[in-house]
Amino acid sequence: MDINSIMPLGKYEGQPIHVLANDPSYKDWLISQAWFREKYNNHYTIIINNFGAPSKTPEHNEMQTRFLSDDYCYAVAYLCKWRLMSKKKCLMNLGQAVRKIKEQINNYQSNFSIYQDKLEAIKDMQEIVETSIIEENGIAYLDGEPYYRIDRKTEENYWDIIIKTNDSFCKNECDIWNECSIKKNQIGLELKPSVGDDYPTILMKIKQQKFQPFYRCLIYKNFSASGATLEEFKKTFNNEDIFVFSMSEVYEALGKYSIAEATYNG
Repeated sequence: MDINSIMPLGKYEGQPIHVLANDPSYKDWLISQAWFREKYNNHYTIIINNFGAPSKTPEHNEMQTRFLSDDYCYAVAYLCKWRLMSKKKCLMNLGQAVRKIKEQINNYQSNFSIYQDKLEAIKDMQEIVETSIIEENGIAYLDGEPYYRIDRKTEENYWDIIIKTNDSFCKNECDIWNECSIKKNQIGLELKPSVGDDYPTILMKIKQQKFQPFYRCLIYKNFSASGATLEEFKKTFNNEDIFVFSMSEVYEALGKYSIAEATYNG
C-alpha cells in the first residue's frame, strides 16, 4: 500500500490517502483514534510514515506544562465545581460496605471469622472518617494534612491531561478502596491553543474517546471562527456536557481552590 491507496471510510472515503496532507486537523484526529489504528493498521502506518504523527506545537506544549502545577489543576477543579473528597459520600460508601458484609456473614456462616475481621476493619475506618476528618471549603483534612491530594497524568487515554486524586492513603488503609466510587471523579482536559471553524472535529474527538472521565473539559487560548460566535461554540459543547474554559478563565481561578488557601466556594 502507498499514498495512492484509497481511504476506506470517513470524510475522504474513496479518495487517495494523500488528500490528508491538505487537512492536518482531520489527519491528526483520525490517527489518534484507537479503533482506526486497530482496524486499519496499514492505512494508519502509511499516514504516519508520510504525513507525520499528531502535531504538538510549542504553544500546545506550553499549555500542557502549566497543568503540571497543582495550582492550575485546582483552578480547573474550581471551575468545574469538583470536590476532591466528600466526607458524606465516603461515610455512605463505608456504610454500604458494612451492610454488604453483614449480609455475607448471614449467608456464609462457615467463613464468619473472615467476614467479621473485615467488618471490624471497615468500622474502624468509619470512626476515623467520622471523628478525625475535618472539611474546609471543599477540602478534607486528616491531622492537618490534605486527606486527598491532586494528581495528574499527561497523555493518558488520549487526553492531554487527566486530573485525578492521589488516594494513596485510602489505597493503603481502607478495605473497600477497590470498590470506592470517589476516585472515579476524574477530569479530562483537551488543550487547544487555537480553536476556529474546526471545533466540530474537536467535539467529535472528545465524544469518541474510549475513556470518558466524569468531567470533560476543552481548554483553549484563542477562538476565531467565521461560522459561530463564542457563545454558540461554547453552547455546542455544553449541550454535550463538556465544559469549555479559556486560559484566561483558568488564570482568574488560580488560588480560589488550593490546599494553601482553601477558599473554594463550591
